[in-house]
Amino acid sequence: MVARGDQIIGVEVKAGNLGRPNVPRSARSFIEGYQPKKFFIVSKDIVATYRIGATEIRWLGPPDVAAAVAELLR
Repeated sequence: MVARGDQIIGVEVKAGNLGRPNVPRSARSFIEGYQPKKFFIVSKDIVATYRIGATEIRWLGPPDVAAAVAELLR
């Protein structure tokens, strides 16, 4: 989790090959509990976007995470 003031961003890192976008149970629990605007899943093999309620879930490659988080926290 990354937080700044009242803004929360969830982040989960997956080391293995996922094959397809899949929102893990732990991510779903976090989203239900905190209702962040964004949730990032870091994966070396998937780039995708999905939505659960008001939360946008983005799968990003490792090099893209820092820029995405910095953009949201500006």
